This record gives sequence, structure tokens and C-alpha cells, in this order.
Amino acid sequence: MSSAEVTEVFFGVTKLFQSSDASLRRMVYFFIKEVAETCNPDDIIIVTSSLTKDMNSNEDLFRANSIRVLAKMWVFYCI
Repeated sequence: MSSAEVTEVFFGVTKLFQSSDASLRRMVYFFIKEVAETCNPDDIIIVTSSLTKDMNSNEDLFRANSIRVLAKMWVFYCI
């Protein structure tokens, strides 16, 4: 996939953050974690607000997954 295609799919998937279905949210976290490396860093910044909100959530599943994704993005872009 080209960078433009990945970015388009990335933003389409991030719209699924609005779902309260735990299984769907887990898939969204997994997708973002795996695809973040190929996206433009400026595009990734947009997702961090949703991840930060989930990191402060009362739901353990959302909190744990958002921390994992943020950590992976941070490590990738710092190296």
C-alpha cells in the first residue's frame, strides 16, 4: 500500500474510536499500533488526543491498549 492509501485507511479506522464495543476497539488499537509506522507523523498526532482520552478512561481495557499504542508510537518516532 502507498503512504496515501495507508493514511486514508488510517483515518477511516480512527473514526471507529467512537464505538463502545470492546472487540471493535481492540481491533482499532491493534490496527493503529501496526500501521502507525507507515503513516505520516503529522497524521499520527491527530490520533493521540483519542488515545490520551482512553488512557484516562475508567475502562481497564481501553486504558491498557491506549498506553500500549502510545508507547509503540513514541518509541518508533524517537528512534
